[in-house]
Amino acid sequence: MVTEQEFKELVDVAKAGVAYGNAFGKSLEDKKFTVSDSVHFLDPIMKTPAAIENFSMVPLPSRLSAEQMEELCTIIADEFDIPQDQAEGLIEDGIKLLFKNIDYGKRVYEAVKK
Repeated sequence: MVTEQEFKELVDVAKAGVAYGNAFGKSLEDKKFTVSDSVHFLDPIMKTPAAIENFSMVPLPSRLSAEQMEELCTIIADEFDIPQDQAEGLIEDGIKLLFKNIDYGKRVYEAVKK
């Protein structure tokens, strides 16, 4: 079980992760990636500051109680119009991806900075 603040941070990260996934999906719908697809990334970009502001507080989804996971799934399913039974897997994958992207970005930044 996680604290209320940790849960809030996890919700922010989950929203950003799912928003990025949705943006990529929309952008690749026509099997092309063009400048006009940039509009799909406005929502994820707007969600990113909240997602990374207290990133060190974000718990792994495995630490959630069953009730917290159900609440998180409901929040994401409602916001993105995702079927409830698919929300948990998408949330977990989105959070893992966001963790990896942030870590990757830090590593690239450090390499380029040198």
